[in-house]
Amino acid sequence: MNWRRLVPRSNTAIAALLLVLVTLLFAATTKGVLVKPASLNVLATFGPEILLITIAMGFVLLVGEMDLSVGSIYVVSSVILGALFKAGLPLGLCIAAAIAGGALMGVVNGLLVVGTGVTSFIVTLGTMWAFRGLMLVGLGGATISVYPKGGSEAWFTAIAGRLFGVPAQVLWLLAIALLLAIVRNKTSVGTWLQAVGSNARAARMMGIPTARVRVFAFTLSGVLCGIAGVIQVAHSHQAVPQSGDSVMLTALAGAIVGGVALTGGRGDVMGPLLGGLTLRVISTGLVMMGVVEYWTNVLTAVAIIVTAYAFHRFNSRTGRRSQ
Repeated sequence: MNWRRLVPRSNTAIAALLLVLVTLLFAATTKGVLVKPASLNVLATFGPEILLITIAMGFVLLVGEMDLSVGSIYVVSSVILGALFKAGLPLGLCIAAAIAGGALMGVVNGLLVVGTGVTSFIVTLGTMWAFRGLMLVGLGGATISVYPKGGSEAWFTAIAGRLFGVPAQVLWLLAIALLLAIVRNKTSVGTWLQAVGSNARAARMMGIPTARVRVFAFTLSGVLCGIAGVIQVAHSHQAVPQSGDSVMLTALAGAIVGGVALTGGRGDVMGPLLGGLTLRVISTGLVMMGVVEYWTNVLTAVAIIVTAYAFHRFNSRTGRRSQ
């Protein structure tokens, strides 16, 4: 029997296989508790926002860049929503302003990277602190409660309510992921993103507006982080300025587990989605097993390193650059 035929031919398929294996392992280890409705409800309620940010990180990595500010954009966007609503503005306008704020921060990142020529690692390391610092200076560090009344409740119901028992944020995640998958795989924009990440100089010689493509990737990242911030407020009814410290590392880890190349030029939407979900299953499963939180972090880190190494070896042997 030729076992090579059983090996998945894409990083996304490998990420999907990894998710299935991890889920089965923890389902067996926890005697089925992991896949019970209550556990799945926890994953569905708290997972979508971090998965959106993981997808955002995947798009930035695709063009060969890095965005360390995703956690700050996520938190600042949620605080913008909370602060404006507390000031008496209509909830719909507050939601739009939060997403627009995320987009603006993404544009700032992109323009700084393209305009200064400084590596995105350094630029976004700076804006990570700057965005959060400006928020704390202007709005303070107190938690903002957001409990809409009357007609405004419909907004949060649409964003984080339930439809046939399924959290609405899951449906939003799937809809956004599907739209982005079409953009990535079926449009010239997706081709440009990959081309810029693979070889920016060659892409420029082909007439691709590399600077605008890079700014677009950062802007899209900001928009997705803004949406994630809105979802977080919608289901928790509070904006916490001091939260989100581990969001960036979690998103980066999920993208890596999903097969996105740190060097650019390889990545899609489903990979980071599956990679982020795999990490959520691992952390949830370890908690259910009663593993101390510190060991959870260690074991998750080991899973990231092993997976990244496996992708590296597999892609090196097959010579693949595509998804």
